[in-house]
Amino acid sequence: MARSKLTLQDVARTASDRNGGKGGRALQRIAKSKGLTLSYATVDRILAGKYESTPQRQTIEALAVLAEMPVDEVYEAAGLPLPMASLAEALPEGSDQLTVHQRRVVLDVIRGFVRDNARMADLEHELHQRPLHPNEMLRRLNELSIPDMDTEALHELLDQLALLIPDDADEGVFVRAEARAREVLERREAGGSDLEDPPQPDGVTPAAGELRVPVNPRHAVGPLSQGWVPPGLTESGEARYSERRPRQSDYDRAADDSGPSLLEADDARAAALGEESQDPGNEEPA
Repeated sequence: MARSKLTLQDVARTASDRNGGKGGRALQRIAKSKGLTLSYATVDRILAGKYESTPQRQTIEALAVLAEMPVDEVYEAAGLPLPMASLAEALPEGSDQLTVHQRRVVLDVIRGFVRDNARMADLEHELHQRPLHPNEMLRRLNELSIPDMDTEALHELLDQLALLIPDDADEGVFVRAEARAREVLERREAGGSDLEDPPQPDGVTPAAGELRVPVNPRHAVGPLSQGWVPPGLTESGEARYSERRPRQSDYDRAADDSGPSLLEADDARAAALGEESQDPGNEEPA
């Protein structure tokens, strides 16, 4: 039976197995400790079979080291040729005899190719490495339900979170969101059911012991932010955002529930103060 062709996903899985089954973030730290460069968002997408870009040389070489595989095999798995020798070494004999005009033409062509390659690399990097503002990410986390997201959207969320979470972060709202997204993905890949969102009584009031995180005084995020307090927010400030002030509708509802007794009490208070009744039904016709 012929051996199946090695893929980049196979290499990433081998790298994970060689390092205790670690995921992208842990592999990134291990690579960094070895003086290598590896994006854990890239590794996660490769592991999930969702990576469609062309891997950079540093990614291939880091995976080769972590997977303990020859680098030429990893290049082949990525569908890329081995890095070529220096162009100067590949120039044919007699190149030094080109005229000034001929050299200018050759160099202009080379510069054009270099410029185009650099522009394409910048565009690809910008596409995959443009992070959302933290407040915008908090707003999105407040509005979305991670178990209801499709697989591609979950991978995109992980990519964005990867750009916002420091390498050494072990806790925080973004770390918890990342862990939850990974848990949902793992359940799906294992064929299990998705997780339910933590319950909220009415979608507005936080559950017992839950703290909402302010994005600004008009916005706050939900259960994912439990225990996270923005820098510079005092204890009194924390309490201010976690408690809801009574609304007029609350007073109106209390009056309706209490029947005439509350209105009568209000009339008695008004009479004692020499004020008119607040109940329109008690007014005498003119």
